[in-house]
Amino acid sequence: MKHASLYFLLLLASNALANNVRITNVSTIPSATFTQVAFDISWDNSWRVSTGPNNYDAVWVFIKYKVGNVWTHLDMTGANNSIGGGFTINVPSDSKGCFIYRSADGSGNVALTNVRVGVPVVSGSFDIKVFGIEMVFVPQGNLVIGDGNGTTESNTSLHLGAGNSAVLISTSLVNDIRADATAYVDTQVSITGIGIDGDGGLDTDDNGTIDNAFFPTGFQPFFCMKYEITERAFTDFLNTLTYTQQASRLSAGTPASPISTYVAGLGIEIVTPGIDPTTPAVFGTDFDNDNIFDEATDGDWKATSGHTWMSLCAYLDWAALRPMTQLEYEKACRGPNAPVLREYAWGNANIFSSTYSISAVGQNSESVTNASTSAGNAVNASNFSGSARNGIFATPTSGRTEAGASYYGVLELTGNVSEVVVTVLNA
Repeated sequence: MKHASLYFLLLLASNALANNVRITNVSTIPSATFTQVAFDISWDNSWRVSTGPNNYDAVWVFIKYKVGNVWTHLDMTGANNSIGGGFTINVPSDSKGCFIYRSADGSGNVALTNVRVGVPVVSGSFDIKVFGIEMVFVPQGNLVIGDGNGTTESNTSLHLGAGNSAVLISTSLVNDIRADATAYVDTQVSITGIGIDGDGGLDTDDNGTIDNAFFPTGFQPFFCMKYEITERAFTDFLNTLTYTQQASRLSAGTPASPISTYVAGLGIEIVTPGIDPTTPAVFGTDFDNDNIFDEATDGDWKATSGHTWMSLCAYLDWAALRPMTQLEYEKACRGPNAPVLREYAWGNANIFSSTYSISAVGQNSESVTNASTSAGNAVNASNFSGSARNGIFATPTSGRTEAGASYYGVLELTGNVSEVVVTVLNA
């Protein structure tokens, strides 16, 4: 049904899902001078702590509306927001969405009703979709890059000078940061080095002067996705693109391919073929390969895989996000702690090496029945076929190692599918 107003008309969208985020009951609330988009939002295993990692989780919420046959990003105004007690709506300066998070320490599942965000007044009648992505806040502070112990280190690890020592990044410029020569490391980094100032940026030619003040070094605060991109999230992305945009994002086939043609990820397929160039295809998930789409067994919650770097960048751009840098990745994993040689994201070098036994494959309840209670848990090619449900090892009682979690509570930074980052190893 349509909700009519003089300023903004809304065709109610289907529920938006990203791992365990649920956004429902979307509507618009117009007035003479502004418009609000209202919705209910819930997610599981939320937290905020002022000790230890001193951080919190959040949901990044953004909105698309359909003009003719094209989905367009709807900015937020930063005004006329409303949310229940104990929670905050934070609209960044670019107005592309908002972060919703706890305003005081606490933990547990979240269920908020009648959340309202202010949006610009747009005349006309439109379809609208509200999306949510779970995030983790990484606070400002020092970090250590590389895992060298003075004697040895991991391949392509950053180190100070010609030795094997990890590097502390703080508010002072540190020069002569290098990595050993490989196909991935250019001569500037392997021979001369670069400089990094935590709150200042990069000295790319190592001459003592900052050349790139805007490169994210990991020292400044940032948000990171709590989970890897899911099959459902990438399907939602495809379903808001034009035919031409869809064609550039598929790993196989075209948007006009027959129904059930495998096109991307583990099980993203075409439900309704498109017509070049006017009508985009409709995509769905079919992990169980029974040609019935978007069932509970179709792998919506699995991490998506098989995409190019540019397709991942396109997804992030669509969501008004950006890739993390190599330095931010190390900070998100390790926090302020000293490095451990060849450590995984959970802070030690111990990893479960046996084959996992899986139940409820492809479902939201997909789980591992023989996960380790002492070594770090992570899905990899030797113990699991394909990718797993995001957060598969995390439970309300699991510790960091059992859950395979980073210092700040980010999951699957080791294992499942690979993280691609913006490197400092070459220009």
